Amino acid sequence: SPTGTWSEPINVSKSEWYSQYASVSIDPLGRLWVSWSEAPPRGQNIPRAYYAIFQDSVWSEPKSLPYYSDVCTKKILFPRSIPVYIFSNCRWGGDIVVFRQREGRWEEYMTLGTETGGSLAPDAVLDEQGRVHVVWGEWEGMGEGSWEIYYEVVEP
Repeated sequence: SPTGTWSEPINVSKSEWYSQYASVSIDPLGRLWVSWSEAPPRGQNIPRAYYAIFQDSVWSEPKSLPYYSDVCTKKILFPRSIPVYIFSNCRWGGDIVVFRQREGRWEEYMTLGTETGGSLAPDAVLDEQGRVHVVWGEWEGMGEGSWEIYYEVVEP
């Protein structure tokens, strides 16, 4: 049987809304970054995306991420020590959007995917050269189409 102990759970989002779709990353300084979506109660506004950083044994207050409606799948990576935020929306019909942080501000960097506009659920890793490898599901065809998995590499 496994040995070791788990820490006590900590509320990172500190929200009155519905926090969901969490992702965790570690930056080159060893800090944890947690990103998530917050969905308001039905009939109110659109979902938003947030992140918090764990440093010196303390979680930062949640900070807003750029978002489009229904952000769910997301990942923050650190090519060349620059935070890069990759996300898709929760519904079929979205794109994979990449933002990067410059001088403390998030800016749209690029859109990944095919021309179908049916990109969903990206995942990403960083290699030793600082390239970002991204995979996602893509709807192919109309009506009786099918889901396929796509791959793209980005050199930020």
